[in-house]
Order: sequence, then C-alpha cells, then structure tokens
Amino acid sequence: ADVGSGRAGGSGLPGTGARSSEDRCSWDSSSAQPFTGRRLLATPGATVDRPSDHVSKKLRGSCYGVPYVGASARQVEHVLSLLRGRPGKTVDLGSGDGRIVLAAHRSGLRPAVGYELNPWLVGLARLHAWRAGCAGSVCYRREDLWKVDLRDCRNVSVFLAPSVLAQLEDKLQAELPEGARVVSGRFPLPTWQPVAVMGEGVDRVWAYDFPRGGLAGQVSPGPSCASAPGPSNSQVG
Repeated sequence: ADVGSGRAGGSGLPGTGARSSEDRCSWDSSSAQPFTGRRLLATPGATVDRPSDHVSKKLRGSCYGVPYVGASARQVEHVLSLLRGRPGKTVDLGSGDGRIVLAAHRSGLRPAVGYELNPWLVGLARLHAWRAGCAGSVCYRREDLWKVDLRDCRNVSVFLAPSVLAQLEDKLQAELPEGARVVSGRFPLPTWQPVAVMGEGVDRVWAYDFPRGGLAGQVSPGPSCASAPGPSNSQVG
C-alpha cells in the first residue's frame, strides 16, 4: 500500500499526485473566497446560507455519527509524549483535519498516516500538510476506519466517542501486531487496562500496549505524566 507517499489526489495542490476517484477530494473555488457574516438576505423575510455556512457544516459533520471536534494543542502534545521514540507506522483513525498526523511526522514518528471518511476534512488535512511543506511526507486517506488493515500499525491514535470504543477494542484485538501501542484521547477504552495516563480533564489521554498488558489497578506514568487511577468524567462539548 502506498501509505507513505502523501500524494493527495484531486487536491489541486502543488507536488501532489493523482489517486482513484474514490479517494479524490472535490474542491470548489467558491469556498476559497472570503466571506463576512453568516447570512445573506435574498428576499424580504427570507435568508439563504452563504457558501461559508455550507463549508462549516461539512467540516463539523462526521461520517461515524459523532460530531467532529479537533484535538487541542495539549491533547496533541500528550499523544506525542506517549508515542515519542517508538518505531514503525503511526496511524490516526478518524484523523479529522490531520493535526495529529502532521505533528507525529514532525516529531519523528514515520510513516504517519491519517484515515478519515469525511472528504472535506481530508481535503483540509492535505491543505494543512501542503502549507507546512509536508505534502510529500504525510499521507491522508479517505477511508472508513473499520476497513483499515491494522496488521502493520505499531502506533495508533484515536479520538472517538464512547459509543464506538467497545467495537474498536474488538478490531484492535483482532488486528494489531505484538508490541503495538494505542493512545485514546478524551475517552478511555472501556475494558483495556492503560499502561500510562497523561493530562487532566478533557485533555487526558490513555496509552495501551498490545498484547494487553498491565495488572488491574496499576497505571504507569508516561513522560511528564500526571497519572490518574481512572477515567475522567469530563467530556468535550
């Protein structure tokens, strides 16, 4: 698989190659124009959405029934702290606008690949990578995370809702190679025992080593880690 090429199909960005039509992102030049205000009066008593409203709704939407909320700078920092120095392929499942993948590549976690089903977010991630000068180094794929083959993934990052984490555990259990590490942000995996916990409140992340390690009740702190005995009740709005 061409996971390290970083070629962004259909992105219209310099230095990118073509992909299949299923992986191609559509770009509308109207979305690149500056707009001010949220509404434009059409006729008395009626309003229509500006194109910027349409784009905003597309970016907020999720193909997994979970609203998209980008990871905070602190959350990204904690993920990298728990993965730093580890060899092998790093993937972000449900990579959104690609910030974790880009940060992972910059910190030396390579190759770094993001999987996201929302084409608008995939396009935005590729734009960020191009602007950072990393378009040829990181890879974002429009692909259903449930169909991603994890057998060669040594480092996995997930920021998903609790409603899908139990199902994700089954997929991780079935596919991850020995020695892999999973880092879950905002919410912990429901039955796996973390080997490290970092951060507080909504910025908390949990690290899990595979095969599932650690005895119940034992949590080892990561680098500069604020360890905690259990999951936080805080949620991201």
